[in-house]
Amino acid sequence: MFKFQKSSCYETGRAIEKGVLLIALEEGKDVGLTHGRIYQAVSNQGENTFHDCVFVINDNGEKQDFSVEYFAFYEGETLKSQ
Repeated sequence: MFKFQKSSCYETGRAIEKGVLLIALEEGKDVGLTHGRIYQAVSNQGENTFHDCVFVINDNGEKQDFSVEYFAFYEGETLKSQ
């Protein structure tokens, strides 16, 4: 498995808007994310949660808020495992 290396959304300082595609930088059953998988923001950053969090649908199909440090912006990269 590969590890995707990219600056987190938090590091970029850009706000996340509803509908934006994000790449998970974290993973684990306890986290509910898969590293390198693309997720879609289902709300604006800080909407109904802390200012530095965003809601996505996790791997269990549940709407969950996560720190923006867990994601990078998807910018058309081709993602493939090695």
